Amino acid sequence: MRRLLWLSFIPFFLWSCEDKMDEHYEVPGWVKGSAWELLSDESMDGQFSMFLEAAERAGYYEIMNGRGLMTVMAPDNNAFTAYLSEHNYSTVKDIPARELKELIGFHLLYYSYNKGSMENFRPEGEGAYDEGTEILDPGLYYKFRTRSSGEPTREVDPLTGKSVTVYHLERFVPVFSHYFFSSKKIDAKKNYEAFYPNSTWTGNDGFNVSEASVKEYGLIANNGYIYTINKVLEPLGSIYDQLKSNPEYSDFLAMYDKFSIYTPNDELTQKYGSALNADTLYLHSHRSPLAPIAMEWYKYDYQRLDTLAYRAYSLFAPNNTALNEFFNSYWKNSGYADYSSLDPLIQTLFLNEYVYSGSVAFPEEIVNGTVTTASGTKYNFDPYASDVNRKMCVNGSFYGLGKIQTPILFNSVSGPAFHEKRFLNFLYAMNGANLLSSFGSENEKYTLLIPDNSGFESDGIFLNYYAEGGKLEQKPEGEWEAVSSDELQRIIRAHTVMSEEVELKKQGTQVIPIQSAFCYWFVKDGKITCNSHFNGILEPGSTIDPFVEFEEVTNSGKPWANGKTYTYKANAISGLFEAETEDGQGNSMQKALAICQDARYPYYCFAQLLKQADMISGETVAGLAGRTIAFIPTNETIKNALAGKQIPGADKLTVYEDGTLGLIDSGNGLTGDEKIELKKYISNYFLVASSVPSACYPGSKMESGEYVNYSGNTIIYNDLGTSLSFQLKNGTKVVQVSGKYNYFPFCYNDGCFHFIESLLM
Repeated sequence: MRRLLWLSFIPFFLWSCEDKMDEHYEVPGWVKGSAWELLSDESMDGQFSMFLEAAERAGYYEIMNGRGLMTVMAPDNNAFTAYLSEHNYSTVKDIPARELKELIGFHLLYYSYNKGSMENFRPEGEGAYDEGTEILDPGLYYKFRTRSSGEPTREVDPLTGKSVTVYHLERFVPVFSHYFFSSKKIDAKKNYEAFYPNSTWTGNDGFNVSEASVKEYGLIANNGYIYTINKVLEPLGSIYDQLKSNPEYSDFLAMYDKFSIYTPNDELTQKYGSALNADTLYLHSHRSPLAPIAMEWYKYDYQRLDTLAYRAYSLFAPNNTALNEFFNSYWKNSGYADYSSLDPLIQTLFLNEYVYSGSVAFPEEIVNGTVTTASGTKYNFDPYASDVNRKMCVNGSFYGLGKIQTPILFNSVSGPAFHEKRFLNFLYAMNGANLLSSFGSENEKYTLLIPDNSGFESDGIFLNYYAEGGKLEQKPEGEWEAVSSDELQRIIRAHTVMSEEVELKKQGTQVIPIQSAFCYWFVKDGKITCNSHFNGILEPGSTIDPFVEFEEVTNSGKPWANGKTYTYKANAISGLFEAETEDGQGNSMQKALAICQDARYPYYCFAQLLKQADMISGETVAGLAGRTIAFIPTNETIKNALAGKQIPGADKLTVYEDGTLGLIDSGNGLTGDEKIELKKYISNYFLVASSVPSACYPGSKMESGEYVNYSGNTIIYNDLGTSLSFQLKNGTKVVQVSGKYNYFPFCYNDGCFHFIESLLM
């Protein structure tokens, strides 16, 4: 019974910087001795003597002899002899001390794990460090911390130019169990041996440890478990080490290294600094969004065992030939000389397309499309091909590629921003708005309108560079400050048609809904504007033509993968296209009517009727809610109607010679009943928002039919294809919408209006 209870005991404990495992471990009386004693016992026939000799020379005797809880992966003498021969050593004594310490340490796992917990490690069973602890399918927590760490290195920080001491964290050894592959739903033998072609998968009833098969599972010592293995475990390097060790990938490495970050670590400095003769110890990572492939751990956090045991990176690194071929096909004639001349943002986004962050990626997962690029597309190479260099690393997997695909972001409607310098500011805007990845969807269609850099500058937005990278900035009060993400989002929305590929016409007129509600592009005879610029033609004294020429930007004569891209000269109209104002309310139609005091506005008289009817409250039209469509009689129409006393409740009102509207004489104004009558009549010209699907114009989503107005009457609306009309259902007159403005609606965030030249009867 004691033996049975002991075998069923799985020691899961909270992992922290301090080793408190001794508090939770009780040694059963029948156990023969320590891991050292068990491996050196006569019953072992000396078959682990070379491993023990190496362990003693590396300084691990006391730990293995009971000074620490551990799990030992013990290679026998046959395995050690093969290792010595492969590395041209005659005896264990020939192995350099530092190499030996790292080698043996890679066989010594922290803490004690029986076979069940090695196959299906459950860090959440240790008490879930916080609510963010992941709970995964069996076997996916596949990495175990060892006592092996690389020697500190001296490296140069590219930001400061100073030499720093880089600390290398203790390695994790990968343990691939049958649960690991079944949870990933991939073939164990085929995928394991793709990374370890000189090893054999033998883990159908257990697991393989890195490149080694387990010969005997779970020998029990009084300080942990022992697993005998058929190979000496080579200490794994990082993905960065693999990249650095092969000159075939030097160009990719050089680009990646431009974004190195060296961060001082107080905790490591306090613990190990004096022993290493270093005032400060640093960790080597890379600037976001790039993965920290130089660091042995997914992230530096001792307490997040779930993350450290599961998370990994996979790098799909193009070799120098592949990079050169891609540059020549994509950038050679675009104004960039080589990769080093590319903007830093382009470089990081390009590099990031070749890193998968999540879990270690195996070939079958790539074939199945479950491993995707940063922008969400599938990798399209054969991961089993003989020319693909596959290596398992301590922090993930490495694939060396001889040919690469064009990343979807570079091949999508956002491609011109990567391809041409004149659109660089728009790239920064998309990235700063956190909207860039949305344009990389292969399953969506877009139409993108990209202003060149001069458009941003005419709006007072400039691209400035600092040590940490470029920023779009402006000087609203004389000091540079970053353009907010919200403002950049508004800019991008004003230039995007979602879920539709639209061809802009060179002849005639066209109204194109964009991403923001009640916001549109207007096209007229090969020129384009947006509704907010178009509204500017109503400003008194305005002489600016809001329409500017546009041109299509193709992919070297070919279409982009998911839509069309156009450009326009924003500086010709002194500003970028707009969709909304900073407060998100947009240019308000209600406000425009409420504050109108200048008789030169073509809607002035209508606005004054609203005031006479007590329908203005501050900067709003009382009673209106949601986005409203209005049909506004022109000043001349109202002047004539007042003269003919055709507007109910407004017999006392007139339009003076200077164009202003007021009382016929200086009486006391409209009575309460007259105001009610006028309000009821004027409300006929506003359609209830809940009945309105969109702004109205020929061919809009607002189809011909019956709609309700704010007087409670029914309006019959007709889209005639090239014009618009409406009438009261019980009325006597069909009112034509004015074609003076090409039937383009004057759109605002809270609605739109058209002008009419006759009244409802």
